Amino acid sequence: MSDYIYPAGTLLVLETGEYSDFGTEGIYVTLCDLDLQAEIEAWAPIALEVHTKRYLNNEWPGMIDHTSFTGWLCAEQKVAAAKCSSCHLGSYGRIEVGRVDLSLHDLDDQAEDAARDRRLATPEPSE
Repeated sequence: MSDYIYPAGTLLVLETGEYSDFGTEGIYVTLCDLDLQAEIEAWAPIALEVHTKRYLNNEWPGMIDHTSFTGWLCAEQKVAAAKCSSCHLGSYGRIEVGRVDLSLHDLDDQAEDAARDRRLATPEPSE
């Protein structure tokens, strides 16, 4: 059983990168009980095939674009972008209140990207 099961209605922050490259893909709400490991196992073969078709002369064979996983989850109706805002309170001992809208991910665009990836991964019918 996976350690990454999130019940329906869970707010989930999807993060990527390390050190200065660290960031969030966005904040999402799970639409059903989500087994993240099972979804990765379903998505990865398609993502790898799409990546290989897009980057035939890739210097990093076997690597996939993890950012398309978010689109996959949206297209499969496993998650939806959550309405969310962030408030930065300042830094270095100064109070500087600023507001940043984190709901940057548009569900339709992500679902469209995932559908395009599925089309690229589907073999052409032979004549």
